[in-house]
Amino acid sequence: MKKTGSLLALPLVVFLFFVVPQLKAQEGCFEQVGNAHILCLAEDQQYIWAGTMNSGLLQYDKISESITYLNTSNSNIAANTIRSVIRYGGDIVFSTETAIYSYDGTTFTTLLDSLSGELGVNPFGHLIIAGNTDYYTWSAGNIVYHKNLLELVTFACDLCETTTDLKVAGNGDIWLSHYSFYEFDILQFDGTTWTLHDITTDSILPIESWSPHNRLLAWNGDIIATAIGQPYQLTNSAWSYTYENGYTIVTQQDDTLKRSITDLELDAEKGYWVGSYFDFNSMEAGKVAYYNTHEWFIFELPMDSTVTVVRMHASTIEPGTVYIGTDAGLLVLDKVCLDLPTGISTPSKPTTVLFPNPGNGLVHLSQPVIAEVDVTDLHGRTVARFEASRRDYLDVSFLPSGTYFLQLRTDTNTWVEKLIIR
Repeated sequence: MKKTGSLLALPLVVFLFFVVPQLKAQEGCFEQVGNAHILCLAEDQQYIWAGTMNSGLLQYDKISESITYLNTSNSNIAANTIRSVIRYGGDIVFSTETAIYSYDGTTFTTLLDSLSGELGVNPFGHLIIAGNTDYYTWSAGNIVYHKNLLELVTFACDLCETTTDLKVAGNGDIWLSHYSFYEFDILQFDGTTWTLHDITTDSILPIESWSPHNRLLAWNGDIIATAIGQPYQLTNSAWSYTYENGYTIVTQQDDTLKRSITDLELDAEKGYWVGSYFDFNSMEAGKVAYYNTHEWFIFELPMDSTVTVVRMHASTIEPGTVYIGTDAGLLVLDKVCLDLPTGISTPSKPTTVLFPNPGNGLVHLSQPVIAEVDVTDLHGRTVARFEASRRDYLDVSFLPSGTYFLQLRTDTNTWVEKLIIR
């Protein structure tokens, strides 16, 4: 299969007119699973969990490749539209438009009634909910923080406010993509202070983005955001229109990857993925593209040409697999079949945030790594060892309270992180 060449070294003027060779979809590399309209994706060891538009929570067994729908007909959840889903505290936690639930594999429990929103986990291990007009932090059955988002924006419309994405950056900052009628905002929260990014504070950002597909990506210390299907990038505190940067988001001159982007997601190994939707004006099909830090690879989808890529998830448990949620079903993409370059892109001085810290049970890593991990106590004694494997969390529930040091070793780096167990 022919690959695109690197565009990074090309002068900007050449970049603007360079046509990237089309990479046709490899039919055998994509497998379609069901036909439900997918809105969100999460993963645990055995299952992919997909929130759908009107079919409830889709449970895809990665081993048997079977599908189960959990919805109002066979569970006690009150709605079949699943807005957001994450893995949290060993359970699957998801938001409908009316409530937030947890599922332990057997029982559905209502965590928060009359609340809804995009879900995430902050650096302290607390559940965060970014609703249309309000932001909450929830821990141990209680709301421990609340912010009215309408206090931050320059134009408020109670009935038309929407939060479309939530991302936690490597430094712990929380980012929200938020809009209302004739208003596009990006909100940043560092745990203490909220910062508004919009046309009034950063003139390069658009004034309007009435789109459910506005997304965010924390990438190599930068933030990439989409609005009206187009990308904007925050680098060194300055926003720019990404196509004018000349080094990220490539396209076939004027296709849907230029004006109809729907999702941006980190790859499990290195780089990131971009998805787009069908453009009725140009009749251009939705696509997926992969950027591996210096090359672009563009693929058509093996489905109806009018398909929209809604959400993507690069598996951290099976790093050779990418799950693509579309409005026509779930796609399972085999990266090995596509002959894509692989391998962890590890910085010379890795920065790994452990959260929650202090904590117990599951301790998450801010970026997935393939590493061997030794755990030592304050006396230098090794109390646990984790064999080399791809990791985005460690189960330390067996450790007693105290202070420990985690030594992580990859092929190219060794570094130590301090962990406190309550």
